[in-house]
Amino acid sequence: MANAHMLSIDLAKRSFQVCATDRAGSVLYNRTISRPKLEALLKGSPAVSSLWKPAHQTRAVAYRTHQCFVSQRTQTINALRGHLAEFGLVFPQGISNLKEIRTAMDDEDVDRLPVSARSQASTSSI
Repeated sequence: MANAHMLSIDLAKRSFQVCATDRAGSVLYNRTISRPKLEALLKGSPAVSSLWKPAHQTRAVAYRTHQCFVSQRTQTINALRGHLAEFGLVFPQGISNLKEIRTAMDDEDVDRLPVSARSQASTSSI
C-alpha cells in the first residue's frame, strides 16, 4: 500500500472490494478482502484513522437517518398528490403546499373526493 496514491473501497455485506491505483492511475491491485484484512491494511494510515471514530460514525448515522426520513416524507407527499390528481385535485410540488393539500382533503365541500378516500387520507400522519 506504500505506492498507492488512491485507495477505493466498495462496501458489501460481508466483504470489501479494494482497488489501489498509483499516481498515473494504473491499477496496482483490485481484490475482495474481509473486514479484519481491511483493518490490517488501513492500520496506521492517518488519512483514514479518523473515519473509525465512534463520534464520526454517530454523526454519519444521524445524517443518513435524517436523509431517509426526508426522502420518505417526499415520497409520501408525492404519492398523495398523485392519488388526489386521479380525483381531479391537482396541487403544486413541495412541502410548502402540504397545508393546502390537507385543507382540501378536510374540506367536505370538495365533492370530487369520495368519503372513503377522504377517510383514508385523513388517517395518514403527514
